[in-house]
Amino acid sequence: MRVRAGRGAPRELLMLGEARRTKREEDGMTEDREVVPFYPEEEALKLLGEAFNAFALLPTLHPADLPEFVHHIHACQNIILSRVGLKILKDRVK
Repeated sequence: MRVRAGRGAPRELLMLGEARRTKREEDGMTEDREVVPFYPEEEALKLLGEAFNAFALLPTLHPADLPEFVHHIHACQNIILSRVGLKILKDRVK
């Protein structure tokens, strides 16, 4: 997940994926690179994407269902990403 940040922004915002580590790398091993989420919120974001994909495969019962579902998925994503921002900036903002 790439997040563009301006100059002076915390390094964590430049690329969440860059800060990821793997369990094997922590042990000094580099084969079988299993990615461990940098923030637990990444798993929640992934699950929201999977929920959308599953919903999109359902038969259409009303033309507004999919756009409304997307709207609420985006609302959930905003809440989750706000948590990451708060974690990063918790020491700067009081």
